[in-house]
Amino acid sequence: MFCREAVADLQELAKDPSFPPVLLTSLASVEASRDFLNQRWPEARAIADPERVLYGGMGRKKGSFWQLFGPSVWRRGYEAWRRGYSVGRAVGNPLVLGGVFLVDQDGRVLRHHEPKHAGDHPAWGSFVSES
Repeated sequence: MFCREAVADLQELAKDPSFPPVLLTSLASVEASRDFLNQRWPEARAIADPERVLYGGMGRKKGSFWQLFGPSVWRRGYEAWRRGYSVGRAVGNPLVLGGVFLVDQDGRVLRHHEPKHAGDHPAWGSFVSES
């Protein structure tokens, strides 16, 4: 649910030429990642990382019970559901929390968003403009 929501938000924002290029990562296989994006954002650039090499390198870990199923997640799930997103079949490892990183052309992390829970996305516009 939250992944679909984030991809849709980023797809809309990426239409603005001043928004930085987006590179998505997925814990699913190449095939499952391709199927997901072909349905939602075929032009997106993405990396499939089922072995968690990139995720681990960026400090992404499994969430706690409260980060995955706590009241904040349910509240955000309701908001996402009201926006038209629903829970789908889990692929990859749905227990690992995502993250958002703004990286410059030299590979330096300028800014990152550490999610408090599974449904915690940054305010995309301010995340990019504050760097």
